[in-house]
Amino acid sequence: MEMLWKIKQAIDAAGIEIPFPQRVVWYGTDKENGEQDTSGLPPNSGQES
Repeated sequence: MEMLWKIKQAIDAAGIEIPFPQRVVWYGTDKENGEQDTSGLPPNSGQES
C-alpha cells in the first residue's frame, strides 16, 4: 500500500491527471432510410406520447 501512495504522490507532483473512463454515444440519422437513430436511447426517451 505504501508503494501505491508513493506512486500517487509522484503522479500528483508531476501534474498528471488520469480521467475517469467515459462512453461517448453518438446519435445521428440512418443513411438508408433517413430515420433518426434512437437505438441507444432508453424506451420513450425524448419522444412525445
